[in-house]
Amino acid sequence: MHPPSDWRDEGDNRVLVDGNTATLLGVQLGRNRVLSSRVIEAATAVHYGQFGGTPTRIFAVTIGLTLPLLYLTGMPLWWRRVSRRGPKASAQAVSLVILAADDVHAVETQ
Repeated sequence: MHPPSDWRDEGDNRVLVDGNTATLLGVQLGRNRVLSSRVIEAATAVHYGQFGGTPTRIFAVTIGLTLPLLYLTGMPLWWRRVSRRGPKASAQAVSLVILAADDVHAVETQ
């Protein structure tokens, strides 16, 4: 019972069997479940890559590898930019805090 509309490769239907006696307890059809259960099952199928066959699994792996790839390519670019900077110029604004009695005054010099 695997209609083409099922998200998962093994189908959305469940067969419930008693573990001790191996008797059939019931069958849950995917199309008869409430919407929230179907959404959760679909999200699980998407998360584990159990939908769409091999092309969507390859696509999911490619998307999953983009973050580490961006990290590995961006880190050397950032390091090269940071290592070229010299010491900061003394002409930048410096904030001085002067404590006088109970008042705090901020004075900026350039």
